[in-house]
Amino acid sequence: MKKRLEPIAPLEPSTLDSPPWRRILFWLLASRLIVAMLAGFSSLIIPPGPSMGTPANLWDAFMRWDTGWFMSVLERGYFIDSQGSNIPFMPLYPALVWLCSLGKAIPPMPVGVLLSNAALFYGCLRLWRITRRRWDSIDTADLAVILVLFSPVNFFLSIFYSEGVFFCAVAACLDDAEQDRWLTAGLWGMAAALTRNSGFLLFLPLIIYFFFPWSKLRPWRQLPYLAFPILGAGLFTLYLWYNFHDPFIFAKVQQNWGRELASPWHAFESGFHNNWLPWFYRYLFHGAAIFSILMAALAVFLRARPAWIALMVVWPVLYFSTTRLDSTPRYLTTVVPYYSVAAAAVTLRWPAARYPLLLWSAMLLMLCTLLFVNGYWFV
Repeated sequence: MKKRLEPIAPLEPSTLDSPPWRRILFWLLASRLIVAMLAGFSSLIIPPGPSMGTPANLWDAFMRWDTGWFMSVLERGYFIDSQGSNIPFMPLYPALVWLCSLGKAIPPMPVGVLLSNAALFYGCLRLWRITRRRWDSIDTADLAVILVLFSPVNFFLSIFYSEGVFFCAVAACLDDAEQDRWLTAGLWGMAAALTRNSGFLLFLPLIIYFFFPWSKLRPWRQLPYLAFPILGAGLFTLYLWYNFHDPFIFAKVQQNWGRELASPWHAFESGFHNNWLPWFYRYLFHGAAIFSILMAALAVFLRARPAWIALMVVWPVLYFSTTRLDSTPRYLTTVVPYYSVAAAAVTLRWPAARYPLLLWSAMLLMLCTLLFVNGYWFV
C-alpha cells in the first residue's frame, strides 16, 4: 500500500532513535571495498587515459589530481608562483590533516584518507537523522545513506580531498539547525565555509530554519550565529588580503584556473573546455548539470525541507556560473546527499523504484570510478 507524504511538521527537538551506526559502518566499509575492487581491476582492462595514465598501484590510483594541491597547502602554505597557485583550496582540510598527523610526524596522506572516511561516517549518521525526522521512515533513512555511499562520485568523499569533511560539516549544520542548536549549527556552517568556498551559502538554509514555520517563537539573541558561515569565508579572505596585499586575490587566482563569474547558461553554450573536450565528456558534464535541475524539481514535488531545496538550487547555480562544467560531477557531491534523500523519498510513493535507483547509481559509480583512477579527464 502506498504511503502518502505528510505535510512538514513544525521542527521540535528530536526524540528519534539514535542512528544505526553499526549498520551504517557496514555499508560504508562495503562500499569502500567495492570501489577499491573496481579501481584495482579496472587497470587490467581499461587503457591508460591521456591525462595521467594508468596508476602504479591501487593507492596511487586515488592519490592524484587535486591531491597534490591539497598537499602543497599542507607543506608550503599558500603561494603564487610560476607553477600556479593553491589559493582556491580552502584551509580547514589541510589544517585538520596537519593537526591529526601531529605536524606531519605521521605520513599525512594516510591520515587525510582516514580523516575523510571518519567525516563521511559521521556525516552519514547526521544525514540518517534528518531523513528519518522528515519522513518518519527508517527504511527511507537507510536508503538515503546507501544512495550516498553508492552515488556516482562518492569516492571523492573518501580520498585525500576536502569533500568528506565538507559533507560532514553541512549535514551536522542542518541537523543542529533542525533542533534549534544555533551556536553549533553556526560553527558547523563556519567549518563548511573554511572547507569549500561555496560553504558561505549555508547562511541561507540557516535563515530558513530560523524563520520557518512563521508561527514559532524565536531566540532572537541567537540570530548572529546564522552569519557564521559568512564569517568563516570572511576570515579566510582577510588572511589572504594580509598575506598577498590584495582583497580580490581569490577571484583573480580563480581566473587563472579558467573560472570567473558569468551567467549560468554561458557554461552550457560556450564555456571553457566545451569546444575541445570530446563529445563523451560534454554529454557527461552537461548531463550532470541537467540532472541537478531535475532533482531540485523532484525535491519540490516531494515537499522536502525548504532549507534542503535552497541548497539544491543555489549551489548548482553557483557552480554553473563559473564558465565551465568539467568539474560538475565532483562539485555536485556537495548536493548529492540531498538528491539521495529526495530519491529515497520516492520509494514512499513508488516502492518498486528502490532497486532500479540502486542499480542506476551503481552503474554510474562504476563508470566514474574507472574514469578517475585511469587518468581520464575527471577532476
